[in-house]
Amino acid sequence: MSTVGIAHVLPPTSQVIVDIPQYESDVNKSVIKMVVNCYRPSTSLSNVTSQMQSAAHAHGQYTLILAQGSALHKETFELFLKDLFSRPDVAVLIREAWAFEWPVAGESSILNFTALQSEYKDIPCPMYATGIAHFIRTRLHHAKLVGIGNSAGAHTLVHTSARERIAYEALVVIETVMMSAEVFSANASEIQTAATRIHAGYKAQSEVSWPSRAEASEWIRKKHPYKTWVPEAVSLFETYGFKPVDLNKPDGAVTFSFSKKHEGTLVVYDDDFHEASAHFKVLMSQIPVHLVFGEKIDFVPRSSQDSVSDRDNGWTPASLTRVRKGTHSVHIQVPRAVSDVVAMALKDLTRANPESKL
Repeated sequence: MSTVGIAHVLPPTSQVIVDIPQYESDVNKSVIKMVVNCYRPSTSLSNVTSQMQSAAHAHGQYTLILAQGSALHKETFELFLKDLFSRPDVAVLIREAWAFEWPVAGESSILNFTALQSEYKDIPCPMYATGIAHFIRTRLHHAKLVGIGNSAGAHTLVHTSARERIAYEALVVIETVMMSAEVFSANASEIQTAATRIHAGYKAQSEVSWPSRAEASEWIRKKHPYKTWVPEAVSLFETYGFKPVDLNKPDGAVTFSFSKKHEGTLVVYDDDFHEASAHFKVLMSQIPVHLVFGEKIDFVPRSSQDSVSDRDNGWTPASLTRVRKGTHSVHIQVPRAVSDVVAMALKDLTRANPESKL
């Protein structure tokens, strides 16, 4: 077995494999599976201030729901979770964190290997959302939820609210691609041209492979955005970001776990996208929504970012953070900054103790 990469920076407490409920149109296909990691902090009440002890007793603990962006894997969340769990006054407010893997990513891509090759051309955000919502309803129905979503994972969480009626106490949204209808309309041609260009790039890379995991690792360490990540994020990607070309040869040639073919299907500004964007605005009037963007623009246009924090047009985020030296990969470039925002969101909840309005 290859020794390239690391398994974890924060070992999960447990791991669960979930069957995603099928759409009616998919009943004759294989059931798609999703791997979910659970992380629990070890902080006890004796290690924290009396004020936070009181808050934990009075308000209960929160369960974090983590939804990944495309082309990544669930373990990327370990970087800021490790920092978050190291803060006793914050960790005591957290019951557990569940990191949901996109079914075409990481370990899940191995479980779904055959189905993804022959039966499913894509696993869209609403399907990912269905799996997350099903898990919450069956296992976490009494939990107080705080959602944390990166990029496409952000509007996946919004879909769990809009379509599945999952109630959150707050959301932390990292580099969302959602935008106001006005900004989309004003820039529709430019946006669609960019999407077409991205699709073409993904198609060109759809069959890329390397003779070994070591050679794939050497390649990404020289490429953007991987070379901008903290070293631990790169090492995790070396483990979970690639899968064997042939499952019978685990030490042979590898390709991306989150195939470029499937990644390309997510760059779509369709009705699902516009539905999520509209509901995102509604959510801001109901619960605290904290926005995080990298200061350097490399994916989400500034006009799009500004549109979802435009108070004059009714967008009312609880906070907006632009992280210095961060880009679209901000949570794996400057994980401490994202941890700061999550910590603030949790502490604000204990001070305000708002009831979820959904």
